[in-house]
Amino acid sequence: FKQYFDIISIDEMSSIDDKRGKAAITFDDGYLSTFKYAIPFLISNRIPSTVFLNGATIDRNLLWRDKVRYLINSNLTEKFYKFLILKNLNLSLSKDNFYFNSKNPNINSKVLDGLIDEFILINGGYHNDFMVNDSIATLEDLIKNQYVCYGNHGFNHYVMSSLSAREQEEEIHNNEIFFENNGFELSKVFSVPFGGKGTYNEKTINLLAENNYKSIFLSRNRFHKGNFLFQ
Repeated sequence: FKQYFDIISIDEMSSIDDKRGKAAITFDDGYLSTFKYAIPFLISNRIPSTVFLNGATIDRNLLWRDKVRYLINSNLTEKFYKFLILKNLNLSLSKDNFYFNSKNPNINSKVLDGLIDEFILINGGYHNDFMVNDSIATLEDLIKNQYVCYGNHGFNHYVMSSLSAREQEEEIHNNEIFFENNGFELSKVFSVPFGGKGTYNEKTINLLAENNYKSIFLSRNRFHKGNFLFQ
């Protein structure tokens, strides 16, 4: 890639109009393998990269997506649906492809996260072998170097558009505070969790603009920037 592209930081990439001949390297979610293999290689070759992180998982909390997997792998999805019915909750959570539909923007990720915890607690708690995802890096694994920077990916990796404005602001600010308190200055590019169509909304855009973010990074190598028109 370095033979054919000028590899620049994601902040620089987001700020220029003509991206021809330019490339940026990014990673989402902070997998430990990124810091064991990819980042040291990139640093040794003086190639910049950005890792977008979730404070909750870096701080060794259970990720709500892992809780969804736990329900599926433990054959508890049918029982969970009955639990929702008993609570008189209609979350529009289809039984077909439970994993995919649990990311539906019409279902508040934070609410769903709490309901799974409540359900599991009633049913004896998580098994001892279900711990934090040890494939995710810890604070001690993060590398401080001029060729690597870090970005905001939401504190809990919730679907932003599923949340209220206040909840979205908490996701943005809690992540900023967590990493800044631990000595990491974050990029002014925000990587939207999941990053697909419908995973963010006007509230997300307005909150990020108010907090001086320069652009929004989406899946499929797309940005919202400046006035948040697609580039």
